[in-house]
Amino acid sequence: MTSKKILIVDDSRFMRIVFKKLFDDIEDEYMEVIGEASNGVEALDAINTLKPDIIILDFTLPDINGITLAKKILDINSDAKIILSATPGKMPQVRQALDCRIKDIIEKPFHPERALETVIKVIMED
Repeated sequence: MTSKKILIVDDSRFMRIVFKKLFDDIEDEYMEVIGEASNGVEALDAINTLKPDIIILDFTLPDINGITLAKKILDINSDAKIILSATPGKMPQVRQALDCRIKDIIEKPFHPERALETVIKVIMED
């Protein structure tokens, strides 16, 4: 299995660091974090440039809603696998995203093992 390229999109620098740290131990084997973005414009630029396989996408970004951005991402790359991350208060809206080809959801604050299991499950779907 080839290593999957991951892009982390979150407006919180802290959350981007937490996600990257979470993947440090298994990064070489299953995945490689190839970039990060803090808003929708940066995310779309990174997707066009880096061609990630998996995008961990914050539901609430300063310039665009996560579902709207997910649809734009899938228009650019229909093979991209998107995992939304969101706080419990956003879950009713986020669940709608499963209808627009979102692979899974990570609820924040997240339990590291469960978040890692979610990403590995999406990787193994290939």
